[in-house]
Amino acid sequence: MMNRNSLTPEECAVWDIVRDRPGPENAIRQKVLAQMLHIPVREIRMITLSLDEKKYPVATTTRPPYGVYRIETLQQRNEYVASLKSRAIETLYRARLVEALEFDQKQMRLF
Repeated sequence: MMNRNSLTPEECAVWDIVRDRPGPENAIRQKVLAQMLHIPVREIRMITLSLDEKKYPVATTTRPPYGVYRIETLQQRNEYVASLKSRAIETLYRARLVEALEFDQKQMRLF
């Protein structure tokens, strides 16, 4: 359950903007959010993660317009979850490929 009292001032500021951006078609770019709030883009990413953890319906897009939006429907939630799972699988696959690189222990170099 969303409890505004549990939010930091920065989280409140992000939520106040994102809640008026329903659906991926209304996403606001993280860079724009960062400029509006005078905080680094990396902090915007951390804030959106924190809002997720606090059960705020916030998502990021993977297609243009890239940015942050408020999840408004079950379909949007399901599409976002599918996107997150797909990215996680791709990341794990790439990690496996890198782990499989042959490494010369004496030279400390890749072959």
